[in-house]
Amino acid sequence: VKTIDLRAKQASGLIGFKNAMVNWEISLLAPMDNQKRMLKINGEKLNLSQGFENLHSKIYQELLRGRGMPIGICKDTIDLIETIKTP
Repeated sequence: VKTIDLRAKQASGLIGFKNAMVNWEISLLAPMDNQKRMLKINGEKLNLSQGFENLHSKIYQELLRGRGMPIGICKDTIDLIETIKTP
């Protein structure tokens, strides 16, 4: 289940997993220096905004060095992203 408002640059939805139902939302409205990446599990918040700076660059560097993750390990994540982004 997804709700996407491209004009408002926001999206939200509900994803079902084997052991969890996940409500998610994303907004592109916050300025880069005020973005938050939060995960809440059973009411406990985990801040993912700190310690992951330049993560994409680090991942790309590892790929170029031949130390990337095999596609079999990444497939579930790729499938999930495709499900979220497809209207």
